[in-house]
Amino acid sequence: MLNAFIDFLLSLFTREPEEDEAPRVFEQHEDMPLLELEPADPISIAPEEPETPVEPIEILEPEPEPELEPEPEPDIEEPGRMKIGAWAGSASLANPERDVRFCVETGIDRLDLIVNDHSGSRMPRDFTMRRIGKIKRLVEVAREHGIEVHFMSWIMPHRNYIKQAAEQLVPICNDLGITSLQWDAEEPWTQAKQAMRYSAAAKLIATEFADLECPMGVNGIGYTPPGKFRPLAEICSYVVPQCYATKSSRLNPTTCVPRFVRRYRAKFGADKPVQVGLAAYRQPPKGFTVESAMTASFASAEAIENCDAVIYWSLGWIRRSRRIASIIRKLSQERQQTMIDQNARLS
Repeated sequence: MLNAFIDFLLSLFTREPEEDEAPRVFEQHEDMPLLELEPADPISIAPEEPETPVEPIEILEPEPEPELEPEPEPDIEEPGRMKIGAWAGSASLANPERDVRFCVETGIDRLDLIVNDHSGSRMPRDFTMRRIGKIKRLVEVAREHGIEVHFMSWIMPHRNYIKQAAEQLVPICNDLGITSLQWDAEEPWTQAKQAMRYSAAAKLIATEFADLECPMGVNGIGYTPPGKFRPLAEICSYVVPQCYATKSSRLNPTTCVPRFVRRYRAKFGADKPVQVGLAAYRQPPKGFTVESAMTASFASAEAIENCDAVIYWSLGWIRRSRRIASIIRKLSQERQQTMIDQNARLS
């Protein structure tokens, strides 16, 4: 009787599934999001050592320790080192002292000076620049106040335009020690009439600007056509996706930056350094305040790997809004405090 009862208990814990009984497994449906879990560290369990007889202890003279070379200190990228920049145009050239003073007060430490305006051009035309004397004066005043200066120029896929651009831009960039030359590759590039093949145009730019002493960059809209933008991106040292979350764009400030950065890196090179274009106009997008929208966009850019600058469109829009200027000043101060805290931990 006792044996029968024991057999009954064992059967409860060792029951095999019936032939028509499906095993209980987790089923992933299409409407269920996949959970991305970080793999856990493997658990290492040391095997039990067999008992061995105790052997007599042998006392040995200690061997001299080898001289070890000091390990190199790891490269630590300081958080908060990202520059805060703004595109600046003819208004800044007309009053450089006013705008540079405003940049200092607002925490803007980079100016991307727009040296021409060919935004409405589609047909072949001559390359022109704004007045050289005013450009030089703005660069001088900005440098006196520790502001980094880049040039931004429109670019078109026309042979004469490219050659003329090199004749004018290379000498002034080199003479003034400009930090970088950035091309604006919007409609004058992507919708140009009588255009060269884009690969040929990019090759010509690389040849004509071979003596340029600063790196080149290129900016474009988030959904720029890859076939037309890629040849230019390939000859440039960095790219600038315009991640403009505004009332009219209907883009979300929390997702706009990573979304377009992912697209640019997928289309134009995963290792290509990125600088992020942000909007200081038509704020806020629906569902946000001005501060929450601009803070979210800035934080998203700070989280991007290999991103050393944000550039706001534009300095003129920032000057028009005390609210936006105060938000950028706050973001700059927080960034500076992060640098101070990091340096304190490293010292």
